[in-house]
Amino acid sequence: FEFTLKAWQVITHEATSPAYRRLREALSDKQRREAGAFRLNSTVMMAWERTLDCARLLGSSVILFQCPARFTPTAEHKNNLRSFFREVQRSRTSSGFGEGLTFVWEPRGDWKPEEVQELCAELNLVQGGDPFAQTLPERGLGYFRLHGRSGYRYRFSDADLAELLSLARQHTPCYVLFNNVSMLEDARRFRALASS
Repeated sequence: FEFTLKAWQVITHEATSPAYRRLREALSDKQRREAGAFRLNSTVMMAWERTLDCARLLGSSVILFQCPARFTPTAEHKNNLRSFFREVQRSRTSSGFGEGLTFVWEPRGDWKPEEVQELCAELNLVQGGDPFAQTLPERGLGYFRLHGRSGYRYRFSDADLAELLSLARQHTPCYVLFNNVSMLEDARRFRALASS
C-alpha cells in the first residue's frame, strides 16, 4: 500500500475557486490574493512546504498537482508553472528530502496534448489524468484518475475495467484512482480483475 498525495489547492487553485469552500484553514486577505495558479510567492511556497511535510510523514513518493479548468495555457500560467517547478526542484535537492519524489500534473481545460507533453518533458513531470478522456503517455509511470466516462455518477462496466487493465499494464508502475460515486466498489472490482 502506498499513499499518493494531492498538492494543497493553495498551490494550484485561486481563492475564487469553489474548492475553497471546503478549506478548513482561514487565509488572510493577502494569502487569498496570492493563492493558486503556481504563483511563486510566500503563500504558494508555504502551501508547498505543507504539502512536502505531509508527503514526508506519509512516506509518499508521488505528489499530484491537479489544476482547475481555469488554469488555461496562457503565457502567464506556463511561466508560473516553470518558475514554480524550477524552484521546487532546487529546494528539494537542497533539503535532502524529495529527491525521489515524482510530480504528476493533471491539467484540465483547453491544453493541447503537445503543450502538456512539452512542459512535462521540460519540467520532469508525469502527465496524469483519465485515460478514457484524454491521451496520456503510453509508457513509464502511469497515473490514472478516473472521473467516470459520463460524469461522477458513472459506474464502470466490466468491459471498461478490462480496457483499463490493458492500459495500466503498459505502465510501470501504474497508479489507478477512482473518483466517482461508486469508487470503492469499482476499485475493488478492478483489483480483483488485476489479481486474477
